[in-house]
Amino acid sequence: MLVGFMVARMGWGFGWDALHDLVDRSVDEQEVEAIRRTLAETTGVSDVHDVRTRKMGDLIVVDAHLEVDASISVETGHDIRSEERRVGKEC
Repeated sequence: MLVGFMVARMGWGFGWDALHDLVDRSVDEQEVEAIRRTLAETTGVSDVHDVRTRKMGDLIVVDAHLEVDASISVETGHDIRSEERRVGKEC
């Protein structure tokens, strides 16, 4: 009975972790703050707001609004976005 209980407990733990990986959920507030800080430190970004996250397996998908200088060109804005995507993949 003891071995059966231990196997059932481990199975429940593994099943619960797998269920969390299958269901969309946001990351904890510490991770969101680290993501916000990384985005804000990027050259050309003046403010970051409306940061939303969700976990998909081992990945974190981030949706954020970045404020940049209104007088920059569209190409420069695109370069800032490309830099954010590159930084995100490295983290």
